[in-house]
Parts: sequence; C-alpha cells; structure tokens
Amino acid sequence: MLTRRTVLGGLLLPVLARPALALDSKAAITALNRPDLAADLGRSPERVVLGDWGSGAERLVACAILNQDDDSIIALLLRDGPDGRAEIVAGPGQISAVKIDPFWTSTGQIMRQTPLGAAPVVAVKLSNSYLSTSRSTTTEAVHFFLRQDKALVPIFASLTMAGHSEGKLRWQRTWRITAEGRPNEAGVPPVLVVRDGRSGESVSRHRWRRSAYHPLIFDRTPPLGPG
Repeated sequence: MLTRRTVLGGLLLPVLARPALALDSKAAITALNRPDLAADLGRSPERVVLGDWGSGAERLVACAILNQDDDSIIALLLRDGPDGRAEIVAGPGQISAVKIDPFWTSTGQIMRQTPLGAAPVVAVKLSNSYLSTSRSTTTEAVHFFLRQDKALVPIFASLTMAGHSEGKLRWQRTWRITAEGRPNEAGVPPVLVVRDGRSGESVSRHRWRRSAYHPLIFDRTPPLGPG
C-alpha cells in the first residue's frame, strides 16, 4: 500500500505490463534533470507514472511525476535517445493536482482517450484517498496537457469523482466530461462540458481562450466539514 510519502502510484493502462519503449522511472527522473526532486523521487519511484503515447513512426512514452512540494503534476513526453538515455521530446508541463485533501494513498494512470479525440493531449488520471481521525475523502480527477511542438501546455483539469465522510456529513458525487461540437474552421477546440454523473445535467462549461480552457479547473464539490 502506498503511504503518505509514496503518493503517486505507478498504475499503467490495464492492457499494458510496461511501456513498449525501454524507459523506466529512473530514466524519466534523470531526463527531467531536477536535482531538487531527484533524491525524493529516487526513494519513491512509484510516484512516476508511465504509459505509451502516440502511434506510427513517433511512438513515445508519456510520463507524469508528482511534485509533492507544491502538489502539482509534471508531464513529459519521452523517447529513447541515440545514446540509450531517455530524451525529452516535449515538456515539462505542470499543473496543480485536483483533489480535496493532501496526497495520502494515490494512484496515477496515463489515459488512452479523452473527450478531445485525436488532439495531441497527454491525459493523466489521478486518484487520491485521505483518512484522518475526523474525516475521509476520495477523489478522482483528470488533467490534460496539450502538445504544442516541444511544449506541454496544461489546458484543463476536472474532478470526475469525489466522496466525503465527516460525522453526519456524507456525500459522493461523480461527473463526466463531454465535448460539445468539434473544432471550428479556425482550429479552436470544442467546448468541454462537465456533467453530473447521475442526472447528466451540465454543471460547468469550459470554453477555449487563447491557449487553454477557461475556467482551467473544475473542483466544485458539496460542502465539506471543518476537517
């Protein structure tokens, strides 16, 4: 079981035992070249999530790393370099991790599909469960990064599930994300709609503005207890 210090699990896509390319968490950490993170990640390699990305001639590995210092997710696209080392193709991109409580017991996954279809998006699903003497919370959230040449731009993040239990206050909600329409003639991405998982009603609409969706993050939940 993951603990408070090992907070982002290495859950890969269900159909894969490991990325097809010869890259692992150690290679990804080295490629990131962040001495301030290397030692901590070296002790907790399960905080580095890997998954195949792309197809055809450009088969890459998507990587998501939890930066526990500021509760963010760092995304990279990697490939085997000519010297046998991991080489960064795009990124790093960084976005605040969407959740309710601090990271505690968590798993991560590189998603194969997003509501944006064929758009070059690196999608990271993050699940987090938190337990204290006063309350417990569980969350699932998705985080989208758009590849723009050598950059990975954070464009959207949203809760897809949240549950909360504290005394007599208990609730659980789910949401699903749909795309409304298609990219227009100018290439502007479609509106993303967050819908209630039970009723299907729209609870939040996110429109493309310049380089990302606005609002960037959906993290609205029913009332929480004092904690």
